[in-house]
Amino acid sequence: MKRKRSIQDIPNNIYQCNEPIKLLFNIFERCIEGIVITDPEGIIRMVNPAFSWITGYSADEVIGKNPRLLQSGHHDKKFYEDMWTTLTEDGEWKNEIWNRRKDGGAYLQRLSIKKIEDSKGRTVHFLALFQDITDIRHNDKQLKHQANHDPLTNLPNRQLFKDRLERAIADACRHKEMTAVLYLELVNFKNINTSFGHHLGDIFLKDITVSIKSLFRDQDTVARIGGVEFAIVLPRNTDAHGARVVANKLIELFKKRFIIDNKEFFVGVRIGITIYPTDGESVEPLMKNAVLALSDAKKQDKNSYAMFTSNMDVCALRRVSLAASLFRALDRNEFSVHFQPKVDTQTERTIGAEALARWQTLENGMVPPDEFIPLAEETGVIFTLGEWVLRTACRHTKEWHDRGYKDLTIAVNLSAKQFNDRNLITIVQNVLEETGLAAEFLNLEITENMVIGNVDTAIDIMNRITETGIRISIDDFGTGYSSLNYLKRFPVSELKIDRSFVLDIPENPDDVAITKAIISLAHSLNLKVVAEGVETREQLEFMQRYCCEELQGYYFSKPVPGEDFLNYLKHEDEASGNYHQ
Repeated sequence: MKRKRSIQDIPNNIYQCNEPIKLLFNIFERCIEGIVITDPEGIIRMVNPAFSWITGYSADEVIGKNPRLLQSGHHDKKFYEDMWTTLTEDGEWKNEIWNRRKDGGAYLQRLSIKKIEDSKGRTVHFLALFQDITDIRHNDKQLKHQANHDPLTNLPNRQLFKDRLERAIADACRHKEMTAVLYLELVNFKNINTSFGHHLGDIFLKDITVSIKSLFRDQDTVARIGGVEFAIVLPRNTDAHGARVVANKLIELFKKRFIIDNKEFFVGVRIGITIYPTDGESVEPLMKNAVLALSDAKKQDKNSYAMFTSNMDVCALRRVSLAASLFRALDRNEFSVHFQPKVDTQTERTIGAEALARWQTLENGMVPPDEFIPLAEETGVIFTLGEWVLRTACRHTKEWHDRGYKDLTIAVNLSAKQFNDRNLITIVQNVLEETGLAAEFLNLEITENMVIGNVDTAIDIMNRITETGIRISIDDFGTGYSSLNYLKRFPVSELKIDRSFVLDIPENPDDVAITKAIISLAHSLNLKVVAEGVETREQLEFMQRYCCEELQGYYFSKPVPGEDFLNYLKHEDEASGNYHQ
């Protein structure tokens, strides 16, 4: 029986042949790509060493056989029929194809087959060159994954989210359905990084990612857009009602306490929601409007959501205008400080005041505090503005002392950013020194939500403040996430009952019960109570009956400029027969 011929059968005297043949042989033998030469019927006649390195088959095992022995089973019959049709008609075929090694392992190869013809145009051979690109494709896949996923949480990133949203929009358009987009922002998360380091923050983000994903279906996309921002697309007929249901599930998830490394955290969430096609018919408008809705949610509670409305576009333009004006407002003397009296409940005499910032713009008129204070925090202007308000309030108070009203105290609100500013105590001490006001007459007001995110750090800050002689109040008590366990540890001197509980006293029995409970709680902790929003004689008498120590509200006076507040004090003196020099 005649033995099959292979490359190894080429005579040793090949090197005695002419130079071109020697060169071709060297190339054939040393080429790193696998080379297969077949006859017109596709039977293998010659292979090079690289073929054996890649496939695991020796030349003797494949010569005389059809290349189909390498087939992996990944491609159907039509794939090979199309290959041979192209090869026959065009004389060449190039593509990527899955084949199988001798050990059974499948690998991806980049394959090029060319038809070889003689001088008469007859097919005499087929020449195939191939390269194993499995590792290359694997690396490409990894790189693509890395390019499209957040490295910490392994969630889709902004780019992949946009691609998924674009497909969801196209699908919804075809079926004439709705698609919802939710844009999430974590609240108080920065306190974890600031107080305990990014390592603990990373652990929290990984854990919360698992919890968030557990709420959704496989066809939904949950993506991490930024540091504390996430986005979710709910495809296939998710309307506004369905989006609200999902938002409420997320809010319930964030209402619980989170325990990491035996440390307890309260992290909230705010959510903006848009619906295709009513709020936008492409990716960019939907995402922009979701962010606008999120901005509206920030005006609400720590755990809240807002649906996009067309009015938000108008509000967004106003915010841009206000933000531009805000940076110039102090230089243009547009800000002022108004003072609302704090009254002793039993004597009904003024014993102090709360300082409140007011902004009268040239372009937009009077801007309410609940609009410009959040904007000042976002832009960083709050640091300059807050220090200016503090200095102005302390200066006025010292002037009142000098005019004979020596026992008046002044309350100044701190924003969350001011409270967490490492220079806060230095700034306050410098202001007191500049104005000559004694520390005991200054009362800094903070809210529950400002301290609940990282209680231990907040207590440390409060302790350092009170060590200087300054007092601290908890403002808007009852509207945040109160914890009696923490409250008893706070070095505060008073609680302020939020005006929302006072408004309907004594008609609303629930508000009556809540207010009585807050007063009782405060007294059991040796804290004074201040009731805000007192507007009627009945409310005053209620607070007198239940021993609330101090009151504020329109029943006594609205917030007024410094000179008007001094006149208020003088009129009070005249009415009582007391006079200050």
